[in-house]
Amino acid sequence: CHVARAPCGPTCTGAALRRYATYRGGSFTCGARIEWLRANRGMGEAEACQRIAGTEFPVECGACAPAGAAAAAKLVPSFVWAGPGGGKSSGACRTASGGEGSFDDVYDTSVEACKERCASRLACVAIEHHTYTSGGRSGRTRCELHRAEITSAVPLMHPVLCLTKERPAPLPPPPPSPPATT
Repeated sequence: CHVARAPCGPTCTGAALRRYATYRGGSFTCGARIEWLRANRGMGEAEACQRIAGTEFPVECGACAPAGAAAAAKLVPSFVWAGPGGGKSSGACRTASGGEGSFDDVYDTSVEACKERCASRLACVAIEHHTYTSGGRSGRTRCELHRAEITSAVPLMHPVLCLTKERPAPLPPPPPSPPATT
């Protein structure tokens, strides 16, 4: 696949292009998403790489951002995650009206990857992470990326975690200044 060459950069390897990026429209590889934009939206290679790897899927496809994975990772802010309203985090996320709100699903991902996906999306305000322990989904996980304000968590029959994206984590203090020399 030719997207591994510049301008996507040397970090956009075959392995990076084969990583799956899942969203409401389905699960497709980073390479397939880049190629689709080029073929169907008339984007150039650099523009398609930036859109997929630098904007829409920096966690999954960041290695194909024109500036590479390190630059894409810097674009994803770090947040403090807490239970809704500072309360419990065990349970399914609910809005003030008691509804589920609007969200997108991503399957078979860890809690940390779920947080990273939410952190990289401006509209995402909370995550709900399910770990299925029985039935046809046993052993699978589901990440919900919530767009509506979440105010509480309600218990379910299987393990589920509801965390709201509170605020950027504080930056570490700067190093002390060296002593002045005269």
